[in-house]
Amino acid sequence: YWMNDSYWLLMPFKLFEDGVLISYVERGETADGRKAEILELSYDNVGATPENKYLIYIDFETRLISQWDYFANADDNKPAITNPWTDYNWYGKILLASGRGKVGSITNIHVWESVPKKIFEQVEMLDFDSIK
Repeated sequence: YWMNDSYWLLMPFKLFEDGVLISYVERGETADGRKAEILELSYDNVGATPENKYLIYIDFETRLISQWDYFANADDNKPAITNPWTDYNWYGKILLASGRGKVGSITNIHVWESVPKKIFEQVEMLDFDSIK
């Protein structure tokens, strides 16, 4: 699941992966009316779901991703999911958005300079807040 679920947190970094095709679509608006540049993200037969497609909305003012539209099949006319990307915060040296609108927020985000050894020594779920 991590491969697909990682998009919910790390999609902006996926733009730079091998096999990702990015094309400019148009200037438009997000679902909440903010002006944005819209990019299409698709795949050149890579990954577990190469048939997927995303529209990525880059906010005019912040220059951050402010919305994504997910298409299960690149040929679909309407997205299966549309979510805002909000609540940007720094986690260590990485700027991440945790807000996803009606579906809620991504919580329990932790970023370390190096992975604590303790993570690999325990089988049961760790309390990540207790790890420094």
